[in-house]
Amino acid sequence: MRILGVTRLSRDNDASTSIERQRDAIEHTVKARGDRLVAMTEDVDTSGSISPFDREDLGAWLNDPARIGQWDALTVHKLDRLTRSLVDFITLLDWCKTHGKTVISVSESLDFSTAHGRMFAQLLAMFAEFERSRIGERRADHARKAWELARWDGRAVPTGYRPVKVNSHYELEPEPDAAALIRRIADLVIVGTSARQIAARLNTEGVPTVRGGQRWDSSVILRILRNASLRGYVMHGNEVVRGEDGLPVQRTPILGDETWAQVQARLDKNASPGSGIRKGASLLLGIVHCAGCGQRLYMGRRAEGDRYRHRDGSTCPGGSFTARYVERETTNLLLAFTDELPMMERREIPAQDHVADLRKVQESLDELDQAFEKGTVTAESYGRMTAKLEARRDQLGALPVIEAAEVWEPTGETFHEHWHSLDAEGRHALLLSLGVRVDVAKADSGLLVPDPPLIRGRQFGSRTTRVGRAVIRVDYGRLSELRDRASAGLTSKCLVP
Repeated sequence: MRILGVTRLSRDNDASTSIERQRDAIEHTVKARGDRLVAMTEDVDTSGSISPFDREDLGAWLNDPARIGQWDALTVHKLDRLTRSLVDFITLLDWCKTHGKTVISVSESLDFSTAHGRMFAQLLAMFAEFERSRIGERRADHARKAWELARWDGRAVPTGYRPVKVNSHYELEPEPDAAALIRRIADLVIVGTSARQIAARLNTEGVPTVRGGQRWDSSVILRILRNASLRGYVMHGNEVVRGEDGLPVQRTPILGDETWAQVQARLDKNASPGSGIRKGASLLLGIVHCAGCGQRLYMGRRAEGDRYRHRDGSTCPGGSFTARYVERETTNLLLAFTDELPMMERREIPAQDHVADLRKVQESLDELDQAFEKGTVTAESYGRMTAKLEARRDQLGALPVIEAAEVWEPTGETFHEHWHSLDAEGRHALLLSLGVRVDVAKADSGLLVPDPPLIRGRQFGSRTTRVGRAVIRVDYGRLSELRDRASAGLTSKCLVP
């Protein structure tokens, strides 16, 4: 018979199934049978799950009509060198029967041209298929165990993280530069900067993206900030991996729960029609309001000069106001009010009322309900996790409560120094974060009355003055708190119950 020798190796690290060992066994058998070896195929680094017809070397002898006619029997060292798939093996046997070919296995001493040989071939192939399934199950079990222990299973790394080796396995930790950049983006979102404005700023600054090789745009910003992996949650696809207690499995987060909640709330608000601050470096967008109707005023661009106006420009008799006058006088009132005020930042010390933990437990209960409805969690797991989560909720609810506090910390510069170090967008974000509000009305409307001149430098929480044909009132927001503390000599770190 004309013999086509067939060899295959998944990985070149097993001496028992090396290409050389397979070739020697085939050549010895061909010689002992008195057959003639036509050719020897070699498919290295080729999985047994790949069909013989799709293999690089062997496939040509099964698909090319000129080569098919050059041999009578396939000879392999072992059946699993031919394939590990029962379907592929049966397909090959059927093809051989149609084309007058046969298969010979050296180690199993089987010639599949006989009925006895074909029976054994199917049994052996079934065991090979079973073993391949078990390998897949073991890999899935290994991955599932890795998720539950917050380990890295070798799949795609979430944005902002990097793999690090810990003993004999890998875990993910925040990549310092990427994590710092994501936190900066989150802070900008919280104070009202849109994703489009953030992307433009980062591109202007030449900041590379966290993945590198592309420009920032709003879709990149939103995709990063909407990914729950930033909370440290271990994800499988779009689903949160949960432990036996029903809570999300977590690694070190990039954004804390409170920051995450603030970011999501701001993104949700910006996604609502008409709710976002529009593009532009206008100082008072989202800050200036009509004193008559209380509505926010928007920027109207004109060749003769920009003006703050109502959205539709006609529903309120308040009219519109020259932007440069309103912005200039607001700035003057702010700087006069702050004088040499030390710049201080207010940092909240959250109450130990376990609200965050309770919220996380309730989130997990809600998400489990949704997963059960979608059929992605079994009834048994749903019942077990729900019972543990409800018990945890009751336990947290019974814990004592400690009131919240706050810390005011000096930054080492005055408000004036900080103000002049910012660009227009930075000043806009600062005013928003401080809760500053500006109301404006026509001077003849009687809606706002200018304050009398300051007496001995005394300042109040707001100041009203006339500029041109308009009267503006600036409510200083939290700047009043800063000034009160400076006046009382509380310019160092202090706690307020």
